[in-house]
Amino acid sequence: MAPSKILSDKWILITGASKGIGQAVAEAFAEQGASLMLVARSQDQLLETANGCKEKGAPAIEVHALDLTNPEAIENLSKQLLDKHKFIYGLVNNAGMMPGGNGPTDGDIRAWETALKLNVLAPMQWTRCLAPAMQQKREGLIINMGSVSSIEPDASNPVYVATKHALRGWSRSCYAAFRKDNIKVAHINPGMVETGMTEGRGDAEKMIKPSDIAEAALLAVRTSAHAVPTEITIRPVEPVA
Repeated sequence: MAPSKILSDKWILITGASKGIGQAVAEAFAEQGASLMLVARSQDQLLETANGCKEKGAPAIEVHALDLTNPEAIENLSKQLLDKHKFIYGLVNNAGMMPGGNGPTDGDIRAWETALKLNVLAPMQWTRCLAPAMQQKREGLIINMGSVSSIEPDASNPVYVATKHALRGWSRSCYAAFRKDNIKVAHINPGMVETGMTEGRGDAEKMIKPSDIAEAALLAVRTSAHAVPTEITIRPVEPVA
């Protein structure tokens, strides 16, 4: 008999699933039997991820193209999904952006606002919408994708740092709030990962791979119901820059 897969019969919603880390997490969870709700802006790229997840063994996949900077759109989709499925076991808040600029006085305030909406408010809104069903069922998993910028300053990109510090604070507060409800909350801090966001910013061969971050996300799944890695920081072994 084949060993049971740890995410069988569980729906997981992953944002930013069209490429990079989100795509890798989706495929890793598919291998563990998860049914997937893939969310991002690009329908075409989401369909590519969906095809890969189907090949990896996901029994069911839904694709939802959405503007994640729109709180009302998140709320409306959440309601539709809960009306259909009643309960979504897992939420992976992965979507994010790094606004341009070079230091605290350089940059477009509109890009800063978009970064705050995508990196901070969207994870908050998804949690606000989906966590009550987890609380009622007394099980669930929330993974927030931070950054080493969640724990370290960066003079060149302080807005991104600020958003990731905020997300880390949100993760820690959610852990404190939801532990009584048997909901796992994990925050992952990747260093430089080989994705489109880091293209041209260092030696790609030495960067962390998206699959490494997917393994970190799986750790939160593999631990028993009585344990959760509340924060995981992953760095490149060798200097990248």
